[in-house]
Amino acid sequence: MRRSNTESISDLIKKVIDENNLNDGLDKVRVKTIWKDVTGTYISNATTEINVYSSKLFVKISSSIIRSEIMLIRSELVKRINKELGREFITEIVVR
Repeated sequence: MRRSNTESISDLIKKVIDENNLNDGLDKVRVKTIWKDVTGTYISNATTEINVYSSKLFVKISSSIIRSEIMLIRSELVKRINKELGREFITEIVVR
């Protein structure tokens, strides 16, 4: 006999995440993998650190040439990262 009040596992996981306010923490972790997807292998290999503090993405780049390139396209990178996350989470990219 099948119960009528069953929920899918994905719905239950989303419910637990929302109820416990875990979205920000999960998105901080997801940004690290999204950075690699959005920037490609060349830039991601030159990236030595990625941290998120209060909606700002702090990125440490080992190459000065790549660092200057990132400075020029960082607003576009913010749009791409937020699109991948599905919400406006990152407001600024700070390159060190």
